[in-house]
Amino acid sequence: MTGTPYFVSMFESLLVACLFVAAAGCASLQPPSAVEQVSVDFSQIAGRIRAIHGVNGGPISNGENPDLRPWFRQAGFPAVRLHDSRWPSPDVVDIHTIFPLAHLDADDPRNYTFAKTDDYIKGIIDTGAKVVFRLGESIETHGTQYHINPPEDMDKFARVCVNIMRHYNEGWANGLHYGIEYWEVWNEPENRWMWTGTREQYFTLYEKVARALKSQDPNIKVGGPSFANPNDRPDGWARSFLAHCRNRHVPLDFFSFHCYLGDVVNRCRFVRKLLDEYGFSKTESHLNEFRYVRSWKGRHPDDPADFVNVPAWMALGTNSVGASYAVSALIRLQDEPVDMTNYYSADTSVWGMFGPFGLRTPVFHGYRAFQELVKRPRRAVMTVTGNAKAPSQVLAGLAENNQSAAVVLSTFRSEPGTRTITLRGLPWNGASRVESLMVDETHALEPLPARIGSDAAGATTVTVDLAPDVICLIRIAPSATARPEDASQ
Repeated sequence: MTGTPYFVSMFESLLVACLFVAAAGCASLQPPSAVEQVSVDFSQIAGRIRAIHGVNGGPISNGENPDLRPWFRQAGFPAVRLHDSRWPSPDVVDIHTIFPLAHLDADDPRNYTFAKTDDYIKGIIDTGAKVVFRLGESIETHGTQYHINPPEDMDKFARVCVNIMRHYNEGWANGLHYGIEYWEVWNEPENRWMWTGTREQYFTLYEKVARALKSQDPNIKVGGPSFANPNDRPDGWARSFLAHCRNRHVPLDFFSFHCYLGDVVNRCRFVRKLLDEYGFSKTESHLNEFRYVRSWKGRHPDDPADFVNVPAWMALGTNSVGASYAVSALIRLQDEPVDMTNYYSADTSVWGMFGPFGLRTPVFHGYRAFQELVKRPRRAVMTVTGNAKAPSQVLAGLAENNQSAAVVLSTFRSEPGTRTITLRGLPWNGASRVESLMVDETHALEPLPARIGSDAAGATTVTVDLAPDVICLIRIAPSATARPEDASQ
């Protein structure tokens, strides 16, 4: 749905405001004092809005799950990482599903089963997203750990990885020519549910796979290790891994890591500092798993005291709290040293932003709102004043053709109340068409009542009443434009 349009000029603003308030049944024409004042100047451009809103998990599977490709296209996910893809799409991506009999000849195409993974990856390619191919296995948290053990023959494992890359990039074994750029070696090797070997065994595995892949194609990017919680301990995994790669000149085109607890900005700054310290100043930094987690208590039913909290714990990652957190992170990370983020996850698993039957959660609609900024990538200069203890996160962008603009606010952990957004320097003459939309538990990027007016200098003002933990999208275009979203191209 689209928001209610408003046409505003200097001379019409008072009349429009009065009509709007009357229609809304408000008792007074005087809006309450604003919790925050946002001033956006579209005549001043400060760089570009970065499309860093990647995800984990593809849009289709070989089971009974819905086809999510239309929603992936709508949200414009720039990158899809393939980890834990078997939940809920079994028999794809993991090494043991593609090369199931490890004792067979790694160079014989007959020993590979690519078909299901081919279909899975094609679903991603169809949406226009880049693929980040995780070479390894999905998590095994309980019972027998079948596949997360160190390979008996690491050289052979590396050869299998090379042939998988050849299949998707060079057409090997009746394959494709997708040009997949990013190849990640394993996931969370410091996690006992992801790797049963030692750190030295993982370092050996990473080195063999990275060298083999780069030898086959120097133009691809190889990285890892997707550390769950990189830390600054001198004897920790992160420093040991970087020292190993530096000392042995092992390729490391991107360094991947996660953040579930703690501040994403601090985590990204720390990783960048660590990479630079070890001489990897050109290595990309990928926050390739994150979501809102208040604590780790309550996520498992095996603790009777927390069992009642499991549904609520899972819901926090995808409801309006999780959505406002994710969008707030995407806004805050615009100026931070990170090259890509990947929300965990964008499938129909219990972790996914799509529920059963493809039900779209607030997180998905929050990513839709962020994509509205990506479509208007010229970043406008802006200031936010008031509400100093818990300010909203705000980002504004202008379309390349100067025919549309957008502002996104996230009130994660912020105060309830009114926000007044002043829109200066719009690059067209005459009236503007304004739409205000909201994401919360009951609004799926749907109309939000707004008071439209102008300040003493004639700039358009938009005043909205927002609760904590919601997302507000404001779209602006010349009044002659059919709809603001149509003017973004």
